[in-house]
Amino acid sequence: MTRSFRFANREGLLKRFFPWQHKSHACVPSAKTILAAAVIYVPALAFAKVGLVILYHRIINKQPGYTWTLHTISAIICGYSVAIMLALIFACNPIQRNWDSSITRGSCIDRGGLYIATAVTNIVSDFALVLVPVPLVLGLQMPRIQKFGLLCMFLVGCG
Repeated sequence: MTRSFRFANREGLLKRFFPWQHKSHACVPSAKTILAAAVIYVPALAFAKVGLVILYHRIINKQPGYTWTLHTISAIICGYSVAIMLALIFACNPIQRNWDSSITRGSCIDRGGLYIATAVTNIVSDFALVLVPVPLVLGLQMPRIQKFGLLCMFLVGCG
């Protein structure tokens, strides 16, 4: 967090920022950093979620319904992650327009809509990952408090 504040201070992001007071080339390093962070964030999150799916796969060994569900969830996570990553990279045509607002030719997609789509798909996949172990845990022969504790442990893994 300290590094984030240092970076923001160095880039002038902690000062009052009004776009009409700065030339567009002054914002290019920050815009490139934001784009790179967004592109790195998507596969990092996908790897974490697929790692959780692999953990579930090891726990839920040889149960065909759950195995199929886990494979489907991981395929969906990988698919939408690749799609979102490509959409982030190619959001503008030409690509340089992502970080250089002085380029007037070309066009860009609605990035706000893309970020909302990213959030929605992540929330849906999080709920799917939370719900997968619930029927298994509820079917275990143990006291309810232990079942609740086990469900909470799975919930912490997804959070």
